[in-house]
Amino acid sequence: QANKLVTARYKFSIIQTKIIHFLISQVRQEDEDFTTYRLKVKDLAEVLGITDGSIYRKIKEETYDILKKPLVMSEPYGDLEIGWLAKAK
Repeated sequence: QANKLVTARYKFSIIQTKIIHFLISQVRQEDEDFTTYRLKVKDLAEVLGITDGSIYRKIKEETYDILKKPLVMSEPYGDLEIGWLAKAK
């Protein structure tokens, strides 16, 4: 059976893709379900290569857009839509 995350449909900007990859890299095998992850803007800015003062605005814009784009996975009885983020602040 194919990995549903790999075969799912989604479309992100380069920055949004880097944010998602950064967040996924924080997940550990021993984590409980619904673990809250907190990250430092400084660390995310480094990953994104943003060095000017626009980092807070840029992250807010990009995470807001991610919140509007569900992960869509095909299921036998229709598509399943799941949010990438529960919330962003």
